Amino acid sequence: MYRLNQIAGAQRLQKCVLIGGFFAATLGLSYGQAVQSLSVSPASLTGGSSATGTVTLAATAGTSGQVVNISSSSSNATVGASVKVSAGKQTATFRISTVAVAADTTSTITASDSAGKATTTLKVLAPKLTLLAFKPSTLLGGESSVATVKISSAAPSNGIKVSLKSSSSAFKVPASITIPKGATSATLTVTPLPVAKNTTANVTATLGTSTIQVPVTVEAPTLTKLVLNPTSVQGLSKSTGTLTISGPAPSAGLKITLASSSTLATVPKTVTIASSATTATFTVNAAASLTKVAATITATDPSLTTEKATLTVLADLTQVVNIPVVDIAYDTVNDKIWAAVDSTGGKYANCLVAVDPQTGMIGKSINIGVTPGRIAVTDNGQYAYIQMPADGTIRRANLTTDKVDAIYRLGFGSISDIEAVPGEPGSFLIATDPTFGVNTTVWDGDKVRGGTGAGGYTVKFAGSSALMYGDGHGGMFTDTLTSKAITWTAQDSLNVSGFEYYNHLLYTAVPTVVDPVQKIVVESLPTTNFLVDREVAVSQADNRIYYVTWSATNNKRILCFNLKTYQEIPFRDVGPLPGGCLKPLACGHHTVAFFIFGSGVTQNLIIIHNLK
Repeated sequence: MYRLNQIAGAQRLQKCVLIGGFFAATLGLSYGQAVQSLSVSPASLTGGSSATGTVTLAATAGTSGQVVNISSSSSNATVGASVKVSAGKQTATFRISTVAVAADTTSTITASDSAGKATTTLKVLAPKLTLLAFKPSTLLGGESSVATVKISSAAPSNGIKVSLKSSSSAFKVPASITIPKGATSATLTVTPLPVAKNTTANVTATLGTSTIQVPVTVEAPTLTKLVLNPTSVQGLSKSTGTLTISGPAPSAGLKITLASSSTLATVPKTVTIASSATTATFTVNAAASLTKVAATITATDPSLTTEKATLTVLADLTQVVNIPVVDIAYDTVNDKIWAAVDSTGGKYANCLVAVDPQTGMIGKSINIGVTPGRIAVTDNGQYAYIQMPADGTIRRANLTTDKVDAIYRLGFGSISDIEAVPGEPGSFLIATDPTFGVNTTVWDGDKVRGGTGAGGYTVKFAGSSALMYGDGHGGMFTDTLTSKAITWTAQDSLNVSGFEYYNHLLYTAVPTVVDPVQKIVVESLPTTNFLVDREVAVSQADNRIYYVTWSATNNKRILCFNLKTYQEIPFRDVGPLPGGCLKPLACGHHTVAFFIFGSGVTQNLIIIHNLK
């Protein structure tokens, strides 16, 4: 029996013929094994990676090997045109290259030859979100945060768009961010608007089926600083407060509440820092105080964050007593300033009011009935004599009973000075400018005493009722007084303008010190400064000569000299105060009072303290 040996690649016997006692066979040959199966590993992968395909034949390949055709249904997964199974081998592998895709796709891979074919699928995956981060993730409105989005693999040729969404309008984000071709991350900058209160927004990034959510907090600005400038002030002056917050104020502004620990330093109840601003200013008004006071100013924002600063209100130098006065006099017995108040003085109109020179407080008042003029207080503190320009009378106010107890009709209204006679509380002196042809007269109640003296601007008694000196238009006049008459005794060319008498000397506004007996100038006081006018007050208690002066720009200056040595003491600037100055009074305790005057100026009483 003849055995037909298998010939590599033979598939079937086609014909068998007996020739010469032998069988002759005709063979039909096929030169490839059928493709049995095809597999891909891995079966799914991220685009841009590669996979391995394995083709398996039904039997081993012949001596020449076997070429198998390979194809892919999608350009997202590419293969070579064929793969060769080596001789004697049943399998061969080939590379599948993928590209980045924007969405998951499936490619069909086919292996075939003339005898058969096999297919399998390869899933090409789009990149997945791996990170969404904001730096910083807590920020103030107006500040910027950098967002970073990362994906698991490189973006495809057209880039890849990641959707973004915020849960709050306080932190607005764009609808998407695009990661460019080949990149695995992208960044963007987000700048939220200022907010009135802390707000947390949840920001979500979405790519396909993958999402990441992170919180971002937008903080409201808070107070960071309160500064006062200056940090110490005199009474009746101001300091400027500046508030600073940590970031821009929201669109409606940021309201700050203010408070002061002392009524001597007043502040507005609230201050609003304007939209987008980081600072605001306010004014602290300091009231008059006779002692140094430390006032704590507290600012509080809506989050209850507080800042504090201290304003020191110094012992007051200047007090403004807001009453329109026409004349003032000092009562040494009762330590009171008596002020004659004009008809425009409200509840004190046409009154004589008592003012405490140490506190500036208004005490009792005596209604005079009509607009007053010049006043004089007796040396025992019992009476005040008040001139009434409107009706030509002198009215006497009893300072004990607080009543007008006498009216004396002089018959004329214009006088330049009125003085109470020392030791004689029932008598007063009237001086008129000699320009008007009337001189100095003494009145005992409503009876004029005999004789007349020289007239002038100012008349002062020289330590008793017997002798007086007067300022008479650049000259000095001397009058004597008895119980029956006043006598004009002398007139000299000494200039004693605006003088005060003390201890046998005249202290003038020239400024000089004059001996009226020797008729000489004892001392000329140095006042080399910018001031344009002067008046003088003498204080035995303070041992001081005081000049109240002012400049063309309304700055006020108190010049001080030792009463005995005439040594100059450092001056005190107290301005600006409007207008000029009239009637300076030395009120003891290193205190000077005067009132201001001028066109459009309310003639307020001014008290200057602590002239040490």
